[in-house]
Amino acid sequence: MYWLLGHYSTSLLSPMTTYVAYLVFFLNGDIDDEHVTSYIEYSPIEVFAGLAGSNNGQRRTVYFHREHQDGDDNGLFPKKWAGLLENEFSERYGWLESELGEFFNRGDVEGELLMTVKTTYKDGLLLSKGLKSGPKRSK
Repeated sequence: MYWLLGHYSTSLLSPMTTYVAYLVFFLNGDIDDEHVTSYIEYSPIEVFAGLAGSNNGQRRTVYFHREHQDGDDNGLFPKKWAGLLENEFSERYGWLESELGEFFNRGDVEGELLMTVKTTYKDGLLLSKGLKSGPKRSK
């Protein structure tokens, strides 16, 4: 079991702002190995991003691929695999970044923004740099 938890006070966040949570990670395996790739793509990942102790957030099961077998698009599709590198650091060092969810901070509730990632990956296959969040960029 792999479990990663991140949290910080909503008082540190700007009011009336939507934040996006990301997992920053590195795959410690041969991505060209068919068995490793299949294992990574089809192992469920439980993610949550929102206010601790409330229903104000997103809790869902996602997968590291574009579409799951049932055809829905609930994949944590890493930007590097999509050919859309987030920044030079990602390209140079091989770190991948995937969006976990969004959280809207109204600014009138004191609490903690909570981000969690749970999966059953084999030990050492997924190396996490951590979780990060920031204001959602307009497109």
